[in-house]
Amino acid sequence: MLLGIVFLSVTGAEAIFADKGHFGKTPIRLGWFFLVLPALFCSYFGQGAYILENPQSVQNTFFMMAPSWALYPLVILATITTAIASQAVITGSFSITRQAIQLGYLPRMKIEHTSSGEIGQVYVGTVNWLMMIATLGLVIGFQKSTKLANAYGVAVSVTMIVTTILASVVVYERWKWPKWIAVALAVLFLIPDTAYFTSNLVKIAEGGWVPMLVGILVFILSSTWRRGRDLLRDIFKEKRTPVEEFLQKFRQEPPQRVEGMAIYPTASTEGMPGAFLSQLEHFKVAHESVVLLTLITESVPRIPKKDMIEKEDLGQGFSRIISRQGFMEHRDVAEIFDLLKSRELANIDLEKATFIMGQANVIPEGFKMSKTRSKLFALVMRNALPITEFIKIPCSRVIELAVLVEL
Repeated sequence: MLLGIVFLSVTGAEAIFADKGHFGKTPIRLGWFFLVLPALFCSYFGQGAYILENPQSVQNTFFMMAPSWALYPLVILATITTAIASQAVITGSFSITRQAIQLGYLPRMKIEHTSSGEIGQVYVGTVNWLMMIATLGLVIGFQKSTKLANAYGVAVSVTMIVTTILASVVVYERWKWPKWIAVALAVLFLIPDTAYFTSNLVKIAEGGWVPMLVGILVFILSSTWRRGRDLLRDIFKEKRTPVEEFLQKFRQEPPQRVEGMAIYPTASTEGMPGAFLSQLEHFKVAHESVVLLTLITESVPRIPKKDMIEKEDLGQGFSRIISRQGFMEHRDVAEIFDLLKSRELANIDLEKATFIMGQANVIPEGFKMSKTRSKLFALVMRNALPITEFIKIPCSRVIELAVLVEL
């Protein structure tokens, strides 16, 4: 019980790290070691000393240790620091949401970049409104700050354990440290982390169940979305025709060619896009210039400039453009074609090209995964931000071809 109470004295300090994606590691480290950590030591040691002299102040030590004239200034200061900490957590939520979207663990949402100089500064309206509703619901539902503190304690203690496990994975798989060192570091940090977590287990019934429930719901959503996307990719991969095989047949039996350029966005560098094959099957025509635009998000934060864009001429009026980005980056089609132009790879006028998209409409039948998860995936997919808005394709230049898929 005592350890669970002591744990609350260190929660909140992690909020300073939430903005790491915006400012980088150096400002965070300097701010922590030279300002935040000394201030916390002074505050908590001062409160401890005051309690030893005045045991009756244990209920409200922070405000009672100050002289009476400083009460209202301290209330104002506490309110300001709460807003600052909240802002750090909110912006951190925006950053991690965008990264989860880029890696395929969350459905597409509208993302607004709020800075031309810092790529990490983004605004995700959906997340902002959900957090506002959740915050109001918690305040109205709990009514007491002790229950909110219980929920916060459980959330942070679980986060610390997850962070330690993920850090050990990075140390071993990314940094290539010896396995025994990675395990030793994990055990070293897991000892206090687990102690804090077990001490907070007594708080689950008194509000601690809320973050655990939220975590379970987010996990179900993200795992269902990822599983559904993987199944769709496999289904379309089975039907995909290899480029070389298609072009050989295309050369032998050329269809009617029409003027203009058609761009087919796709997530794969293998085979012909399903939208193009459907168009050719049903309408028996192809544009004079066909561009296969492949958008790839790599599992690294950022991609070197030399690897961002490449263009390959496939012959017979066909070409493939590959755009790579890290999970902390986001490029729309205008930026992609500006990169092509700047490197003298291609000069494409977006106002004259036609984007032809393949749109999968999921019918939840429970063939590939449980029917409940299939229904959830279909629901989320219908409400996800269209890819045309996500990569900012001009609406007037888009044609969508729907495909029914049973999952």
